[in-house]
Amino acid sequence: MSAIDQQVKMILKKYFKNEEKGEKTEMVFYFKGQLTSNYRIEEKRIQKIIKDNVKGKVESCDVHVRVYYKNVKLVDSIKTKMDRFHSNNNVVYQYACPESICNNAHYIGYTTNLLNVRMKQHENNGSIKSHHMKEHKQKPRDLTNNTKVIARFSNANTLQIAEAILIKENAPVLNQHDKGLTRHLNIIS
Repeated sequence: MSAIDQQVKMILKKYFKNEEKGEKTEMVFYFKGQLTSNYRIEEKRIQKIIKDNVKGKVESCDVHVRVYYKNVKLVDSIKTKMDRFHSNNNVVYQYACPESICNNAHYIGYTTNLLNVRMKQHENNGSIKSHHMKEHKQKPRDLTNNTKVIARFSNANTLQIAEAILIKENAPVLNQHDKGLTRHLNIIS
């Protein structure tokens, strides 16, 4: 039994013991909030929700809500575009070759991994690397600048289906030689 379960069990046992004696019991709920400009409004809403839903069920009980706030570190509140890019996972993405001679050749893929890690893998092997080696005679570098997220799902199967549909609809040039393409297209055929 976890420490939380033990604590809840102890509070309920105390509550029911006092209820049998006809004594008034006190229930205290602790809520961790974020300190924003609207913190007072949010605090009142939380208190109302808890009091309305608990007070109606337990009449011989005083309900108290204690809202506490933890300071947000400045570094956590500043998110750059690159930080958001590096934290992306479970996404369908599109890479577009930046070279003008490629006439916007692009690649669509999905990853459950972090997107920046997946793009590093593309730099070392696969369709994108093959394209750069064949067409531009050089290994691809820093693919993140030309990659955008086009869909986000938490389920890997949904990601695969979304990728297959987007490949079928957009017919990206760089996917045509991808070995996994026929497998994905069979999903939606």
